[in-house]
Amino acid sequence: MLKKGIIWRVGDGANLNMWSDPWLPRDMSRRPITPRRSILLRDVSELIDPATGAWDAELVHDIFWEEDARVILSTPVHSGMENRVFLR
Repeated sequence: MLKKGIIWRVGDGANLNMWSDPWLPRDMSRRPITPRRSILLRDVSELIDPATGAWDAELVHDIFWEEDARVILSTPVHSGMENRVFLR
């Protein structure tokens, strides 16, 4: 039996919860392993620099453990597009 899961493909990151939505292209959980702690940021869009449309690398490194930061920064951003659900 082939198991398929869903994963969000990041567009603009709006309304995509970085802590609970499956958006990271890796293991079955597809969520960060970094504990949320008292981080107030919620949407993936808050990790994207609005001036460049690319990841805010400094912010990503400040919030996430290195393993998560590496996966996030290697994930393509498609600013100007909506997030999309894909089966994996």
